[in-house]
Amino acid sequence: MEQAGCQIRYSLVDHPVMGLRGAIAAIPRLRGMLARLDQSFAQEPPAAIMLVDYPGFNWHVAKLGKKHGIPVIYYVPPQIWAWASHRVERMKRYVDHILCSLPFEEAWYQARGVSNAIYVGHPFFDDLALSPVDQTFVDRMKSTRGAGRVALLPGSLAVAAFNEKGETRIREITQREGCPLEVYVGKTRELLASADAAVSVSGSVSLELLYYQVPSAIIYNINWFYERVIMPRFLHSPYITLVNLLAGQQIYPEFVGNRDYSKPIARQITQWLTDPAARQTVRRKLATIKTEYGDPGASTFAANYILHDVLGRRSSRSRAA
Repeated sequence: MEQAGCQIRYSLVDHPVMGLRGAIAAIPRLRGMLARLDQSFAQEPPAAIMLVDYPGFNWHVAKLGKKHGIPVIYYVPPQIWAWASHRVERMKRYVDHILCSLPFEEAWYQARGVSNAIYVGHPFFDDLALSPVDQTFVDRMKSTRGAGRVALLPGSLAVAAFNEKGETRIREITQREGCPLEVYVGKTRELLASADAAVSVSGSVSLELLYYQVPSAIIYNINWFYERVIMPRFLHSPYITLVNLLAGQQIYPEFVGNRDYSKPIARQITQWLTDPAARQTVRRKLATIKTEYGDPGASTFAANYILHDVLGRRSSRSRAA
């Protein structure tokens, strides 16, 4: 954004908040940031405020926007249809336009009296389309496949580490356990482009798995309290994984909870590696979903919507723009 000419006043990227302790420690800093935003909105009100995900902080920013009469837009809204859906009332009070990233969100909001929701697509597919893989690396991986190649994505047999620190830890574990794994940093997409199957954590990485049509087992590791107390009360979705939600059925097996799922995961991966027909069945289903929902253009459509419907400027609103 900065390279595109955006003036960065407060970089949240430089101050990530992780866990309960991190959230508590960040309260004074976030309060100070909100106070400065309040003053800035009063002195130099922007034409509009666009929020992206991050609901804990962004609800307060949206509230400030309404206070100062500034149009508030939510792009990639939080998944309140899955968790704590009562928060839809906050959307009604504080948000003027909701640009949905998942196709069923528009109908979900409108069924609850939120008429200002529109499906624009997921920007993640824009990024994937604009980020070509290292084809030389992919070709080399495919040429040494052997009995099959499984990508392991512990942060989001070849292992894609999130960073150098993760790489070091993974190498220590694999050496200690005597596992003949290859570990890479910054090659997630190349590994997926060359993989026959994958084991992955839940999250936006599942959209990458969809994009490259990789049969995958999804792990959602949570503690017993969260699984037995929090989820039954606040989870309102039949699936955890975005791909399954898009499909309306379980394509990716989900393994939820703080238990040892190594045996059933191994059985599933082995089936895909040894049964080409089963693997191709999954790939065909993924191809169908990708064709329907995986096209790039979300960011362009969202920008045109803001210019046309929010700011009143002339622009094309076609998703193919």
